[in-house]
Amino acid sequence: MDMISICICDDNIEFLEYFKKMLILAMKELDVEFVVECYTDAKQLLFELDELNKKIDIYFLDILIKEENGIQLAREIRKRSQIEQIIFFSMNKEYVFDCFDVMPLHYLLKEQLTLEDLKEVLNKAISIVNENKKKLFRFKKGHSFFQIPLNEILYFEVMNRVVTIHMKGRNEEFYSTMEQIEEKIDDECFVRVHRSFLVNMNWVDRIERNKVSMFNEEVIPIGAKYSKNVKNYMKLLLEKM
Repeated sequence: MDMISICICDDNIEFLEYFKKMLILAMKELDVEFVVECYTDAKQLLFELDELNKKIDIYFLDILIKEENGIQLAREIRKRSQIEQIIFFSMNKEYVFDCFDVMPLHYLLKEQLTLEDLKEVLNKAISIVNENKKKLFRFKKGHSFFQIPLNEILYFEVMNRVVTIHMKGRNEEFYSTMEQIEEKIDDECFVRVHRSFLVNMNWVDRIERNKVSMFNEEVIPIGAKYSKNVKNYMKLLLEKM
């Protein structure tokens, strides 16, 4: 299980410290490795997300942060990514129906919060985070780290250790090997069809004896050594029908 990154944003320093201690206790009881960072200012949080390229798994956001709207902060977070888990907390239920559009996981009431409640919410959030991480491809390019949803990737192409990720409308390049890519991806829909190509079969329009045709009309050869992989995938597909 990967390290879980947690962010707490609340301008009430007293509650922030109290909640941080409760969260640390909850995570220890759940036996999950984690890091936690605290913010009292929404603008500072957004600045660090952009400038420092921070990756957060779970956000705990106060609804009101220094007269700012915590829901608006969540909207800014959602502009950057759709996969993080957002949990709001507040003193009352006044804003509970206003936050649906940012897809929060939960809404906690500060005065009613217990350790068991927090553990239950964290357990659910961690399960979703870990499942989502299996569906992301992460890579390093220069000094920056990137992550791409697997379902956006059409196929990987490798030539002289240069990997090209082919997507709709754009490509990304970095240095690696096909073997390293295969190790990172735990998804039966990605099939090695050639020594240079790893294909997302969800984007395949037609499979023929020696080639696959993609929905974007690109054609990828099937290497003789890898034809068995394609046959195994087709067999698996038929078994699910």
